[in-house]
Amino acid sequence: MKSPAKALELAVFAGDVVEIHRLPASGRVLLGRAPESDIRIDHPSVSRRHAALHLGPTLRLEDLGGRNGTFVGDPGERDESGRTATVVQLAREAMEINVGDCV
Repeated sequence: MKSPAKALELAVFAGDVVEIHRLPASGRVLLGRAPESDIRIDHPSVSRRHAALHLGPTLRLEDLGGRNGTFVGDPGERDESGRTATVVQLAREAMEINVGDCV
């Protein structure tokens, strides 16, 4: 018998607030300041419709075209030496991400 997949969570750090959100196993989760967002992030750096997280066998993060874009730690860089990490800015595009990535 196959064991169930481990449930995913999204940790949101916005200013002095830290929130943990359980994620569904699949589907699309909208992130933003708008009240109708699936995960509401009330911070001035976040657009009303900021990004979408696509959940399934692979994880994808899609920037929805807000003014600030969406930043993702460079997936090719896995150095834990303490140096400053390189980030990739998404602007109206999507990229595959991994569990544990900072966005």
